Amino acid sequence: MHAVVLRRCGGNRRPVDTCRQWAYSAITVSPGARAHYDRRRAAGDRPEAALRNLANKLVGQLDHCLRHDGAYRQADAWLWPLTRPVPRPRPDPPVWHMGQESGSPSSVSPSPACQQRGASTSRLTIGPPAHVPPSVNAARGGKGAGVTTSSRESRSAKAPPPSTWEPPIRWVRVGTTRLRVAVIGTGPPLLLINGIGANIEMWEPVVRRLPGRRLVLFDVPGTGQSPPLHLPMRLRGYAKLVVELLDELGIEQTDVLGYSWGGALAQQLAHQAPSRVRSLVLGATMPGLGGEPPAPWVFALMATPARYYSKTYLRLSAPYIFGSAPGKAADSAHGSARVARPPSVLGYFQQLSAITGWSSRRWLKTLTAPTLVLGGARDPLARPRNARILARLIPGARLHVVDGGHLFLLEQPDDACPVIESFLAGREVGVPGAGR
Repeated sequence: MHAVVLRRCGGNRRPVDTCRQWAYSAITVSPGARAHYDRRRAAGDRPEAALRNLANKLVGQLDHCLRHDGAYRQADAWLWPLTRPVPRPRPDPPVWHMGQESGSPSSVSPSPACQQRGASTSRLTIGPPAHVPPSVNAARGGKGAGVTTSSRESRSAKAPPPSTWEPPIRWVRVGTTRLRVAVIGTGPPLLLINGIGANIEMWEPVVRRLPGRRLVLFDVPGTGQSPPLHLPMRLRGYAKLVVELLDELGIEQTDVLGYSWGGALAQQLAHQAPSRVRSLVLGATMPGLGGEPPAPWVFALMATPARYYSKTYLRLSAPYIFGSAPGKAADSAHGSARVARPPSVLGYFQQLSAITGWSSRRWLKTLTAPTLVLGGARDPLARPRNARILARLIPGARLHVVDGGHLFLLEQPDDACPVIESFLAGREVGVPGAGR
């Protein structure tokens, strides 16, 4: 199975060459991988042997994620050493601490199941456990009150708190399908079209930085909580669906921000219904066939929605798909939103099939909407050259390159959102695309 994974992710390269590249990349982006490599070197392994051992471990983890489709969330514990920057601490013994304000310790009887296993009542105690220092016990609730916090709870307390952002959701029937839609704020309308498999909640960093506008967000069929299509369609069909959604919302003309896969749909919408698009913002996207494709292993990793089901898989694949640090992609508001509402497998592959073989190069010169093109300088999926191609072919387009990866709009919103706001407000930003 490892050879199958390597050939899927390495294209025509030999598996051993793919292993070596993965190991070198992991050492540079993952402190955990670097620590594993250093441990092997300290144990006496030569550099090549240490890299080979690390590569085997990485491939084994990816193999596990690919084969155990139903156990993505449980894989986090198994993959901890290489997906976190610090070693996982040993958990505390399962001790119940049921302290009282005053009084002497009292005995607590174990459950019948524990008695059958021969468990001792000494594991169930009143007052601070002997191995917990008083200062730690005070921090956990003082005077020994409450239940002792486990090491897993302590680790989760250090993680960033989950987002409490709850957009106002409504359901809109468009043709034969129902779309999950959110309309936020007042002012000029701005339609946000997300990437493949992404949901409304992942837009939070952008929504918070674009005030004063009527933001229209929706889950594409098969993503978030919108049901998949009864029959698959091409991007032309998705563009028609967006036009019908605007009709249902009573919006005659809107600014459009398309991100990644949504950028391709935004191009199709501007070509197919130019009167409905007032201005166009294309972020981290490409013109389809005729653009610069990503590396073969990026294609292979994108062929599965596993990154929406497992934060572990997301941490492992983020450097290769998005050019992001594992923590930035997974341990963030948009990373939590990604896993909270994953796309259906059917909906994900409907989106993949819609864009397969699609190209906008032959009609980009006919687009009339003012256009801003945003690209990531370190984007391995939609490579920077694609942004230059779009800016050169779309008449009067402006180009702005952000020093980031594919997820720059979510990970570095303070760098991209002011440029978008200035463009939408009519002020000149970026540089003319023709000069690139």
